[in-house]
Amino acid sequence: MTGDGAAALGVVTFDGPAASGKSSVAKRVAAALGIPFVSSGLLYRAATLVATNEPVELDDEAAVLAALAAHDVRLRPDLAGDAVSIDGIDETAALHSDAIDAAVSRVAA
Repeated sequence: MTGDGAAALGVVTFDGPAASGKSSVAKRVAAALGIPFVSSGLLYRAATLVATNEPVELDDEAAVLAALAAHDVRLRPDLAGDAVSIDGIDETAALHSDAIDAAVSRVAA
């Protein structure tokens, strides 16, 4: 926050168990406030995509981090929905594949 008259920026977060509706509520709140909804889960999915493309052992934290360090992963929040690029290529659609769905919990852990 700055004292120069600029609008104050803030972050609203929702926490809770899986499949409890956090994202649904967060999207509606963001829409009502006119601010982007940032899906942090997409970052775990992007890490999983990078790791599976390398390939590295998904349970090996150091190897996954090394793989990530070798790539430019960017999350672009937008009112219309988040997008993720890896090395300049939009990979948003690939983050919701069955393979990523099956592996993301290993990387997130």
